[in-house]
Amino acid sequence: MLAQTSRDFNRLTKTRPLHIENLHITYYWGLIRVKADSDILKATQEMKQRYHEDFYRLHQNGGDVWFEKKPAEESPMDSVIQWILHLPNLTIKNLWVKEQTNLLCSPYDGKSFEYRGEKLKVENLYTNSDMSVYNYVTPVYLKKIVHLNENFTFGILTREPLKNAEVLISIGLHSNLETKNYMKLKFAIFKAWGTMTFKKIMKFKDAFLRKPDLREIRMECGFSEEEFDKINTSLKTYNSRQMANPNWADFKYPGQPGKILRLCVVGEFVWFRGPGYIPGEIERAEEELKAGFQEDQLGKFTRDKDIWQ
Repeated sequence: MLAQTSRDFNRLTKTRPLHIENLHITYYWGLIRVKADSDILKATQEMKQRYHEDFYRLHQNGGDVWFEKKPAEESPMDSVIQWILHLPNLTIKNLWVKEQTNLLCSPYDGKSFEYRGEKLKVENLYTNSDMSVYNYVTPVYLKKIVHLNENFTFGILTREPLKNAEVLISIGLHSNLETKNYMKLKFAIFKAWGTMTFKKIMKFKDAFLRKPDLREIRMECGFSEEEFDKINTSLKTYNSRQMANPNWADFKYPGQPGKILRLCVVGEFVWFRGPGYIPGEIERAEEELKAGFQEDQLGKFTRDKDIWQ
């Protein structure tokens, strides 16, 4: 809409950087909602579409622009979204891709919106969607992933767009535990698929001793009681499952005096702390997962109370 009505705006978007602080894309009960906070737009854009009805709306600066749908016409809402996401100089700090998962509502079927723009220059990605969302982003810029789908099992870090990510905060199950896939990460919390063994832990330890910028990585794993005791005995930490102040095993970084890698196995966790450890970072990550994209009984996202307004 703006590209069609403002030559000056169109010229600016092609000749100077366009930054969006927060871009929200929501799939919800037949509705596509896109909300962008941008310095250059000087306003919050909200676009809504209900494909069960014959109207589309672009809400901008307190006013509404209505579109009529023609039978053979491509969705005008889809065209507006594609235009925004295809701007060549666009960078995005936070991209939120949210999909309705409440059983009271029909799941997103993939037909309402297909992203066809350039790879987005996204710094932080928040999503509860499936793996297709990771095709939205370009590898160079993405630094942080917050994944909020606990029923999804995947080898997320094997995908090209994600290999440079430094932070991973996830409640999903991660099936690929090859150490090479985690070497770019400085901080991570996630669930590991399968049973963790002492041998696997030592492989991670040896790999992280080649990573002096490591902050903290915590993996939630499955242990038998026998394996748990064996691991702690081998580490000489002798922790019990529910120990409030567990013991840590310390390992020196080769050729780097004063730098220590700490390792703890307690509860259901394998826990590493590197030289870059930041107190409280785990707690803040847990708060992000808790805030997440949880739905209440009526299927409304907690961060989108006004979704029907």
